[in-house]
Amino acid sequence: MSAETETFHLTVEEFFFLTQMLGISHIAGFKDPFQGYFMEELEEEFVKIKQRLLDRGLVAGKEDSEELEIDELLGLCLMSCGSEEAVYLKKNIKASGEYEAYLYFTPNVVVERTWDDSGSLTLAPVSNAELSMNVLARFFPLTLRGETPFQTALKNINGDTWDLLSVQEKEKYLREQGMASENIGFLLRLESDPDRSGTMVFCSRYGGYWEEEVYLYRQLDKELLLITQPADYEICIESYRPEPVLAALERLAEKFDLVRGKGA
Repeated sequence: MSAETETFHLTVEEFFFLTQMLGISHIAGFKDPFQGYFMEELEEEFVKIKQRLLDRGLVAGKEDSEELEIDELLGLCLMSCGSEEAVYLKKNIKASGEYEAYLYFTPNVVVERTWDDSGSLTLAPVSNAELSMNVLARFFPLTLRGETPFQTALKNINGDTWDLLSVQEKEKYLREQGMASENIGFLLRLESDPDRSGTMVFCSRYGGYWEEEVYLYRQLDKELLLITQPADYEICIESYRPEPVLAALERLAEKFDLVRGKGA
């Protein structure tokens, strides 16, 4: 999604160090990489990280002070990562490969966090909220519908777990749920080798708690499925229809006064 704009490459540890400097403690999709460290160990690591950042010019020391100044654009990106609104995106298209990112929404800038081949993070300011909403509106197929009627609700499982299961594990689970063989075959055909697949998770923070709306789709030729998560441990799989995704996009747009007729 990133256009031609400045990007910042940080290790997970460097990202954590910088967000701690700025007092950012709740970041969608990010966990403390130093959990379990003793204070002495953490201080030793922070000394090493600080020196690396100084060497790269991402931070600078203040004269007559031990405080650090962060590169202005990097600081803006980091502060945006503390937003209360974020969207996790993942898309796989056979012809063009995979894209995975978190988008952190603020009214004036949206920051994209991706990963490089080494596992380090890449931060880039990509656009404002309005332009990013236009990109999100093209991320899922919003003009198509699944041709074959299909609907099932699966208990004691969430979207993350379902996505991580192998095809064999999914088949075993579905048989344990008592699903008919022909329905299992249809579902697994789309799960095993789709032409396109995507995930969109809307993350909203309330205090220290993240609430998520999960949407996944699978497409094989003209067949499409939509997977949603109506409860923490329940997923619904049905013939694809765009209305639930459109409603979720509109709810996000409303938070930034981007819905026509509802803005300030």
